[in-house]
Amino acid sequence: MNYYPFHIGDYLSATRHLSWEEDAAYRRLLDTYYTTEKPLPADERSVYRLVVAATESQREAVRTVLLEFFDLREDGWVNQRADAEISAMREKQEANEVRNAHERERMIRHRERRSAMFEQLRAAGVVPPWDVSTKDLQRLHEQHCNAPATHLQREHDAPATHLQREHDAPATHLQREQVVSCNAPATAIPTPTPTPTPTPTPKKEEANASVASKLPTCPVEAIISSYHEALPELPAVRMLGDPRRKAITAFWRWVLTSKRTDGAPRAQTAEHALAWIRAYFERAHDNDFLMGRTERFGAHSGWRCDFDFLLTEKGKRHVIEKTEAYA
Repeated sequence: MNYYPFHIGDYLSATRHLSWEEDAAYRRLLDTYYTTEKPLPADERSVYRLVVAATESQREAVRTVLLEFFDLREDGWVNQRADAEISAMREKQEANEVRNAHERERMIRHRERRSAMFEQLRAAGVVPPWDVSTKDLQRLHEQHCNAPATHLQREHDAPATHLQREHDAPATHLQREQVVSCNAPATAIPTPTPTPTPTPTPKKEEANASVASKLPTCPVEAIISSYHEALPELPAVRMLGDPRRKAITAFWRWVLTSKRTDGAPRAQTAEHALAWIRAYFERAHDNDFLMGRTERFGAHSGWRCDFDFLLTEKGKRHVIEKTEAYA
């Protein structure tokens, strides 16, 4: 184990009577126990070597701690509290492995489903952009591949009339989708012009400040560490100025105040928010476009995803919507 929970109150109440050398001996014995995940050797001389007890006073401290906090059994010196923590860690690891296996299977099924819809759309003469969201891809598939035969026949028999009807009808998001042949270049779905964000009134600013003051303090360094651990392939964060700190704080506030599509909050505590953010960065790793695993064209040819992009609204859409992340 590279990590184990250390309950300061429990430890102090149980070891307050120990001397300095005995306290140091106990900590070294625990570190060795957790690192090897097995009982300490029954032979005391072997234990001395493991914790580097060189002097007689240090060895006496080791003997005192072994007799008080460990039980000697056939397989060596055993600490029941440490065994319980190791067992809990192994159960958690097994649960994580099962969850990760299920997630890998889900992503495989997701990619296979997208691939099948792309193939069927191309067979129908529709070539969506490669980075179309799954939601829009599904709508296109239902529109062009699940339509009644009579409707498809009418499109085939009277293409000019059909195109004229599209031209005369009000432009909607899907109607603006460019339908091209298999040999023509695919273009992205035009994005509707965003509604301008109104300037907050003083009352709204006061309300926002009141909400922010009730939220847990933003752990800027912990969020950056989660990014580095989950996405080591992307550019590292080496400078932390005020603009970047404000962006991190805004992202933290969004995680704690926004809701998923089912109406449930994304996070209500600092611990849950950090867990959500770590999962968010891990989800970004599954996005082929963000990680540069797909060929880029035009304005995107030299673009590279980074920490700042993932904090933006566009970055959140790429991660949450285009990898079927939990909303």
